[in-house]
Amino acid sequence: MKLFQIFSLAFLAAFLIFGGNFIIPRFFEGSKMEKEIAALKIENESLKAALKIPRQEIGALKIARVYSTYPFNNRHELLVALGQTDGIKEGMPAVLPGNVILGQVAKVFENHSLIRTVFDPEWKLSVRLGDVGINSLLVGGPEPRLTLINKKSPLNEGDLVYSAASGFPYGSLIGRVGQVIDSPTAVFKEAEVVFPYELDNKVTELQILISYGG
Repeated sequence: MKLFQIFSLAFLAAFLIFGGNFIIPRFFEGSKMEKEIAALKIENESLKAALKIPRQEIGALKIARVYSTYPFNNRHELLVALGQTDGIKEGMPAVLPGNVILGQVAKVFENHSLIRTVFDPEWKLSVRLGDVGINSLLVGGPEPRLTLINKKSPLNEGDLVYSAASGFPYGSLIGRVGQVIDSPTAVFKEAEVVFPYELDNKVTELQILISYGG
C-alpha cells in the first residue's frame, strides 16, 4: 500500500475516534475554519435531537445577516438586516442552522429587526427534557436556567432540551441539561443549560422562520 494511502487511512481512523477535536486544530487554523467547526457541532447536536425527538417541519425561512455589536457584549438582543420590506413580523422564531432555537423577533422596522434571544431576562419558554419529555420552563438571562422540574423526574446532565411551546417548531433543539440543582428546601429542581453555540459576536447570520408567529 502506498504511503499516501496509509496516511489517509490513519487520518480517517483518528478523525472517527476523536471526533475531529484532536486533528482539526493541528491541520487548520483561522476564523473561517472555526466557524465551520462550530456549525458542524450545532448540526451534529441537532441531528442527535432529531433521532430521539419527534420534530415539526420548520417550513419557510429567510436568512438574516446579524449586525456586529463589537466591542460590546450584548447577548440578550441582536439586530438583523431583514425587516418589514422582507415580510418579517414580530413573534417569528429565530434559529441557527439545524433548527436550533436562538430567540424570537421582538421589534420590526422597515429594513431591520430586533431579535430577543434566550439570554434576555424576560425570556420564558416551555420546554421538555430528555427522552421521556420532562416538563420544564426555560427562563432566560445571562445564565439561562431550567425551572419548575418535578423532583421525582429522572433528569440527568446531558439530556436534550427541546421546544414544546406553541409558536415554535415542536422538538427544536435548545441545548443540553447542565448541572442539576436539587435543594432539599426547594419545591422543584432546577438545572443549568449548555448551549451548542457561542453567541458573543460569533453569530454572523441566523434564520427567521416566517411560517410561525407574526
